[in-house]
Amino acid sequence: MACFQKMLLEQMLRSALSIARSQARCLRACTAPIVLLCPSRLMPGGAPQFQQPQRRNIWGWLNAIFNKVDASRIDSVGPDRACAEWLLRCGAHFRWRSQPGWQTDYNSLPPGGSKKNYIEEINADNAAIMHIGFHHFKGLSSLRRIRFHYCGYLDDTGLRYLEYLSHSLESLEISSCGNVTMDGLRHLAKLKVLKDLRLFDLPEVEDRAACVRELKQLLPGCRISFPPPHQDERTK
Repeated sequence: MACFQKMLLEQMLRSALSIARSQARCLRACTAPIVLLCPSRLMPGGAPQFQQPQRRNIWGWLNAIFNKVDASRIDSVGPDRACAEWLLRCGAHFRWRSQPGWQTDYNSLPPGGSKKNYIEEINADNAAIMHIGFHHFKGLSSLRRIRFHYCGYLDDTGLRYLEYLSHSLESLEISSCGNVTMDGLRHLAKLKVLKDLRLFDLPEVEDRAACVRELKQLLPGCRISFPPPHQDERTK
C-alpha cells in the first residue's frame, strides 16, 4: 500500500510539474499575441498587411496534456488501468467488468496497478477526451459500451481510432458532439460486432435520413437510431 501511494504521489507530482510548465508557456503566448507580417502581401501603396493576432486556448493545452498517452505507464500497469486513469483525468466515468458500480474518483482505483480489472463500459458525459487519447483503447478486450455526450473535443479522428475496439464494442451512443461529421461516422463501419448505435443532436450531420441509410448499409444487423432534436430517444 505504501509503495502504491508513493508511486501515485510521484506520478501526480510529475503531472503537476508538466501542467505548470505548459501553463507558463500558454500564458506567455496569450499575453503576447503573435502578429505575422507577410511581405508578399502588400496593401496598395506598399503598406504591409498584417494578419490577425493569434491567441491560444489555455484549456486546450491543458486538456491535451491530460489526454497524452504514456507508453511506459501502459507497460507498467496494463492497458485497462492506464485507460481508466486517462478517463478519470478527463472527467469520464467507467465500470469494471462484473462490477455494478461506476468508477468516478481517481483515488478509488485499486492499489498496485492490478492487471486483473477490465473496463466494460464508459460514460463520457461532458468529458474533455481528445482523439490523441483514444490510443488508450488499444489492447482493451472487454469494453462493450460507450456513451459520448456533449464531448466538445470529440471529432472524426477520434471515431477513426475506435477501430481498436472493433471486436468488442457492442453499443455506442454519440450525442450533442458538435465536431462529429458524416465522414467520422463512416469510420464506425469497422466495428464488426456493433449491435446498437444511437445518434442524437449532431449539428454537422445535415441529412439525418441519408446518414441512417448509409450507416445501415455499412453496419448490417446493427440497430441505428437518429431522431430529430425534438425527439430524444436516448432514454427509451
